[in-house]
Amino acid sequence: FLVDIEAIPENMENIIETLALFKFNRQIYTTSGESHIHVIGFAPNNATYNSYVSQVFRGIKGARRISCNQILVTHKDVDGGVEYVRHTESENLEGEPGGQSISE
Repeated sequence: FLVDIEAIPENMENIIETLALFKFNRQIYTTSGESHIHVIGFAPNNATYNSYVSQVFRGIKGARRISCNQILVTHKDVDGGVEYVRHTESENLEGEPGGQSISE
């Protein structure tokens, strides 16, 4: 999942510290723009994700806006770390456009 937060500037550090406590948050970034925080996380199922979202909305104080979004399809992930089920348009493709595979 992805979480984007627009923080009230004086609350930014507290929000980041609170986000760091959630075990499902894998990466926390501050991004360009006014007090923006971007979080990448992983929940094992929808029930856990829904619980996480409820906790974030209750637990984060000092945010102007919070947006939580589930990732529906992973098209490319070069960092790995999580086993994803990847779907392709054609089952005979071996990883590269045109059906050619590249050896590592």
